[in-house]
Amino acid sequence: MYKASVIDNDQGLVTLEIVVSKDAVRQALKSAVRRVGQRVSVPGFRRGKAPRMILESYVGREAIYDEAIRDVVPKAYEEALKEADLTPLEDPAFEGLEQPELDSGEPLTFRARVTVKPEVKLGDYKAIKLDREKREVTDADIDRVLENLRDRRGEFAPTERTIAQSGDLVTVDIKASVDGEPVEELSVHDTQVPVGMGYLLEGMDDEIEGMTVGEPKEFKAVIPEDFGIEELQDVEATFNILVKDIKVKQLPELDDEFAKDFGNVETLEELRRDIRHSMAHRLLADARRDLAERALDALVTTSEVEPPKLLVEQEADRAFERLQSRVEEQGLTWDQYLEAKNQSEDDAYQEILELAPAAAKKLLVTEALAKEENLLPTTDEVSIAVAQMMSYVGTQNREVLQKAIVDPGLRQAAAEGILRDKVLEYLAQTCDSDPESAECQECAALEAEAKAEKAEAKAEEEGAEQAVGASEPGSTEEGPESPEPEAAGSPEDGEEDN
Repeated sequence: MYKASVIDNDQGLVTLEIVVSKDAVRQALKSAVRRVGQRVSVPGFRRGKAPRMILESYVGREAIYDEAIRDVVPKAYEEALKEADLTPLEDPAFEGLEQPELDSGEPLTFRARVTVKPEVKLGDYKAIKLDREKREVTDADIDRVLENLRDRRGEFAPTERTIAQSGDLVTVDIKASVDGEPVEELSVHDTQVPVGMGYLLEGMDDEIEGMTVGEPKEFKAVIPEDFGIEELQDVEATFNILVKDIKVKQLPELDDEFAKDFGNVETLEELRRDIRHSMAHRLLADARRDLAERALDALVTTSEVEPPKLLVEQEADRAFERLQSRVEEQGLTWDQYLEAKNQSEDDAYQEILELAPAAAKKLLVTEALAKEENLLPTTDEVSIAVAQMMSYVGTQNREVLQKAIVDPGLRQAAAEGILRDKVLEYLAQTCDSDPESAECQECAALEAEAKAEKAEAKAEEEGAEQAVGASEPGSTEEGPESPEPEAAGSPEDGEEDN
């Protein structure tokens, strides 16, 4: 019904010539007449029953042609993409449909111009062999983890010390004023504040550290430009601080009782072993990821592909949006970021645009490898990933979750993440120069031990079954057969016949 051929390819901008068979055109016209007739009321006829000639006198031939074109052209275009194995990056521009003659009895020929993903000639990725970083977990690493756990379990308690230090929990009164007028928004009373944690205005921790209980202190500071109250931004204020009480953090003893609070362990030594095992897994995962990233970079270098301009611009736009999101997550406005970088918005975009061709090429190579090795994400994998994305932001509503799972944008983002993870995992396995050490040795030993125990248990079970079978009546497994008795008076007895 449809035929297609690529007649031009200008750096990814492809021109397809598409031919729709005369039978398909005739069927499209017939369907168009029926649909238009069902929408138009013609006197003397039920809807959809008016002959075409009469229907055309009411709506015009162009209306029927337009309906037929809207029916047949998208189908023909989709089939053409499949036949030519092309993936479009934009909506097509059609040519040759301005004044179609669908009643000529001839096939309909038109053209579609569209930017498509280019063909990628992958380098020999299986020949890439890289060394993976191998770092052992040290006692110092474990000690740092244990100290962090102790700090999390620490509790603040009163102290006889009267001078505030970093890490203390102090009770303070802070009175703020601007030009002699009190500012309640910057003032607190009987408030507990951890010293050195940055919970107060910038620089105030330094002022509190070293203060003595009961001895007030006054200092001046400029309120930051990003302060929540606009009229106070970039204004110099006077602060009077009084430290009323100090508490110090007391850490629990590092012993077996402490260890029992973390995981299924009974002793501190067991906890240290669990920490070592967990850290070894994390170091191995990080090393595998690093190797995969380097392997992907090497593959991009040896692969051949020319990203089309549209794809480069799309990649730059996405990177620009990600940058703006990260700036907001860091608590800055976009204008503050540009001011800190001494850039205009155009400068920031151009900086990203210069890096976009390399990013677009890496994306194309990643997708090509996923296709080559059948690593494309499944529908179920994408749905699960979207659901996980929503759970990370705290979405519990079933209706919202269902809408998110079918949202095209979310599904595309999830699919891209899954595809990249699959490709990196494949490269981590394929390009490791020492794959035998790419597994946790402790886990491998436990797995081997479990297999050995399973094999031993199976052998014992089979032996028991054989023993039971041997003891059953009529069994043929009772040892050697007894010789049959010889017949009396046989020649072998040495007797002669009389």
